[in-house]
Amino acid sequence: MLLSYYTACDTNEEMEMVRGNLSFFLFVESANRMELIATGVKSWVAYLVNIMSRYKEYWGLIKEVIEKTELGETLRKTDKKGTINRKVLEFNLQSESSSIEFFSILMKTYPEIFLK
Repeated sequence: MLLSYYTACDTNEEMEMVRGNLSFFLFVESANRMELIATGVKSWVAYLVNIMSRYKEYWGLIKEVIEKTELGETLRKTDKKGTINRKVLEFNLQSESSSIEFFSILMKTYPEIFLK
């Protein structure tokens, strides 16, 4: 899995971007497989709150992952208290996306999510 992230990189800058955002890539992989990978948490809500707080600048990408995987449906069923919506407001998250380079790596690594 980790190797596939690096093989998608065309430049050293992209490799550094992957290295600095491994937790985000693991989030995408977790959502893609619908299993909590190397997280240390037991619920999707807790995991997503953690990702949202660490990667506020990637909120647009996080939303795509939620919408284009089974994670969206799982959150609708399990987030009975509305924690995710509260955190979106609390963190003042905007849908404006991150760097084109980062999106490019995600597209090459997860076309089934980011090219749908």
